[in-house]
Amino acid sequence: MTQSNSNNRLPRPTATRSKTRYNNWVLVSFILDSTVIFISLVLAYFIRFRTGVAEIGVPMVDVSSVESYAVHNLFGTVLMMPILTNFRFYSKENMLSFIGTLHVIIKSALVWLIGYLTISLVLKFDPPISRIFCALGLFMILVLLPLWRAALWRYLSSEKQAVFLRQR
Repeated sequence: MTQSNSNNRLPRPTATRSKTRYNNWVLVSFILDSTVIFISLVLAYFIRFRTGVAEIGVPMVDVSSVESYAVHNLFGTVLMMPILTNFRFYSKENMLSFIGTLHVIIKSALVWLIGYLTISLVLKFDPPISRIFCALGLFMILVLLPLWRAALWRYLSSEKQAVFLRQR
């Protein structure tokens, strides 16, 4: 073997290094997923209450600032994260499969919408939750989360990164 051949080879992953790297990527993606979901809900708030959509449906008197919906946004984010985890969003297979990721996002978002509306109805949030806001939040999550995960998938699918995630 020549010197130039040995320099072109990828480092052999060990089980410990692979597991550590996988756990690091899960942590990073969990934090950034929750951030993207929160941003999606904030954008849904602005679309619902700061554009022409505000004239549709029941007028909301108490919703004058984004802070008034901060609890709704935080609750929506906190609710979505265990749902994603339950559908194995952070498994190695889904980290390396964009189509698998899309399926999990769609299933999780629909479960999230039903759960979010149900819990807000039972707990009677103040200010009351807007169903249009929930629909916009669902839409924004279904747009922004796959965009972010596509970028992550593209990076993790590179041979240099994927070799660590494929290690058994």
